[in-house]
Amino acid sequence: MLSPSDRSVEVEARIQDDRNAGVRLIWAVNPSARTVTEYGSRKRVRVPTDADTLDGQDAAPGCSARVAEQFE
Repeated sequence: MLSPSDRSVEVEARIQDDRNAGVRLIWAVNPSARTVTEYGSRKRVRVPTDADTLDGQDAAPGCSARVAEQFE
């Protein structure tokens, strides 16, 4: 979950560090923008809509949540 004081440069650096460490799936939740950015494989980045469901894929099988629920 991102906080209002997080700078985008810092967030990108943390995401890159996690990816370099082998983290296979990252959900960056931005409550102020009401967005979730999903970082999957190195080339796969998506920003699902409120109507979409986040899926843990092979990183967290069986884990899922609707995007809209993250902002309730």
